[in-house]
Amino acid sequence: AGFRSVVGELSSSATQHLCINKFGHTVQAEIAYESFMYEGENPFSKIKEPPSIILAEGDLK
Repeated sequence: AGFRSVVGELSSSATQHLCINKFGHTVQAEIAYESFMYEGENPFSKIKEPPSIILAEGDLK
């Protein structure tokens, strides 16, 4: 009955820190902006902080 977990795409240093370090969410996947390519281009090459986007999951219990 109801939701048991939450999934988030963490794209800022603040949300990455809070969700992972304070709330104990676990990293499921991570992509570094400098290595991401789409159709031969790196659209996120100018993003330096944070260096990556993180997919994280946490329990709602």
